[in-house]
Amino acid sequence: KQWYQRRVRADIKTILSGATILDRGGSTVPLEEVLEKYEHIALYFSGVWCRPCREFTPVLNYVWSKQKQLQVIWVSEDRNLDDYDWYYSNKMAGWYKLPYDEAKG
Repeated sequence: KQWYQRRVRADIKTILSGATILDRGGSTVPLEEVLEKYEHIALYFSGVWCRPCREFTPVLNYVWSKQKQLQVIWVSEDRNLDDYDWYYSNKMAGWYKLPYDEAKG
């Protein structure tokens, strides 16, 4: 289990290398801090235009609220900044997120 966890964390570091992580209030959070604080990290790729995503997001919110060692980093698939802002503000729990321009990059 420990080898697997180290491998997954290393892969997340690689995937998010150089990315900005934002908290609910819009402040930058170092990726290392997120990795140290939570045992499980989920990257959630979702957009408001995606019906299956809209149906799954409340389920993920519920699971996230029950699992204190789970943190979600949302990677937007939204087509514009207004949708990105609305979807995060209204449908996401206290997750972290990538800024819109980085998620689209």
